[in-house]
Amino acid sequence: MRSPGADRQLGAGFMMTEGIIDGPDDIRAIAHCTDPNRMNRDNVLLIQLEPGYDRQRLDRARRTLYTSSSCGICGKTSLENVFLHCPPRTSLPHISMHVLHSLEDRVRMKQTGFGRTGGLHAAAQCAPDGQILSVYEDVGRHNAVDKLVGAALMSPTERRTDTWLWISGRASFEVVQKAHLGGFACVVAVGAPTSLAVDLSKAANLGLVGFCRDGRANIYSGIVAPEK
Repeated sequence: MRSPGADRQLGAGFMMTEGIIDGPDDIRAIAHCTDPNRMNRDNVLLIQLEPGYDRQRLDRARRTLYTSSSCGICGKTSLENVFLHCPPRTSLPHISMHVLHSLEDRVRMKQTGFGRTGGLHAAAQCAPDGQILSVYEDVGRHNAVDKLVGAALMSPTERRTDTWLWISGRASFEVVQKAHLGGFACVVAVGAPTSLAVDLSKAANLGLVGFCRDGRANIYSGIVAPEK
């Protein structure tokens, strides 16, 4: 289930955050289905991979997705699967409490869908100084993250390795995985993190902040920067 809009970004981001592709060079074309005989073709996205793409990798990704959705793998295996696609970062990010406390209000100003409905999650790309670079909304928080990652993937000028992912829900293992594979340095969640999300963030040298709302925040991974 998704909120319509930014479908191409959603598809590209999902391919990236699930470890199916390494970057935009793996995608040859991406577009909506145009077959007039296909039911709900507006909800079908066709992604053509480059001829040199390793098809066995796609098969492995399908098996991993099926297994993880069935809760059939342990925490250690989950971490190993992530690092097969993307190694840990070289260092932890520095996190300013002042910046953390400013993010919720800054993102909320750009949540136009939430303002109308009160029922959409948001994912935002934030600079370490608190500037909001991009915001995407969706009924599913994972979809919002994928749209954000896909947008950056399709626009090289938006791709940075020092930005933070702000998410308007809890920080699940899947959200932290998507953040790491999507190239973010830190995850900031309004809600709680799961224990496996904390394990992954520490193993990946990824910053992780939970309960970031109402003027407070818990830092589970990262270096607290001294305030100026």
